[in-house]
Amino acid sequence: MELNIKVEGIKELQAKLTDLQQNQVPYAVSRALNDTADEVQAKILETLPSEFTLRTGWYNPWTPFGFKVKKSTKSDLRAAISTVAPWMTMQETGGTKVAHNGHQYICIPTDNVRPNKSSLVPEDMKPAYLLRGFTLKGSNKRKGLGKRAENTGVQAFIGTIHSTFGIWMRTQDRGVKLMYLMVSQAKITPRLDFYGQAKRTVDIIWPQALAKWIKEAIRTAK
Repeated sequence: MELNIKVEGIKELQAKLTDLQQNQVPYAVSRALNDTADEVQAKILETLPSEFTLRTGWYNPWTPFGFKVKKSTKSDLRAAISTVAPWMTMQETGGTKVAHNGHQYICIPTDNVRPNKSSLVPEDMKPAYLLRGFTLKGSNKRKGLGKRAENTGVQAFIGTIHSTFGIWMRTQDRGVKLMYLMVSQAKITPRLDFYGQAKRTVDIIWPQALAKWIKEAIRTAK
């Protein structure tokens, strides 16, 4: 997902300036583009918490999936704001999420797995571990089962109870509790408004930034 900010009308602008001032125009335009791109990025990061439950800092620009700015230069007057987070595309467009990677169902955690929306699902509460009856030991949870896991005796299973299909866990009192709902698809409502937010920000910030840097370029032309 990427938004590009390009500039048109530079030749027309330069035609109104002296030769000395014209040399400063690419620099001024590049600075204005970068200021605008930074504002777009800031606006998106500002509004994300009100639209999404953010359990980690994945969206920050220093992370692999974060919203990043590609700066323009005097020789390339284009700036861009983008994210490579694959799950955000449908948050922008909406649509139907379906199971992938060979799976038939999407597992939706219940309150028995995630007590509140802001909490992460523990590694040993994820479907693969529940269905194997294992829990992880130690801090290095990414190594999987292997030697760092122990059998808990917990019995989880996939089934339909009271017309609800999902992953269920047997409890000590011989009851069961629903851990995950299992569905073949889920409807996603668009919430991101990446392009809409960006356009509104550009419409406000770009004229101001360009006027500021052109004025500075003219002032400092020597």
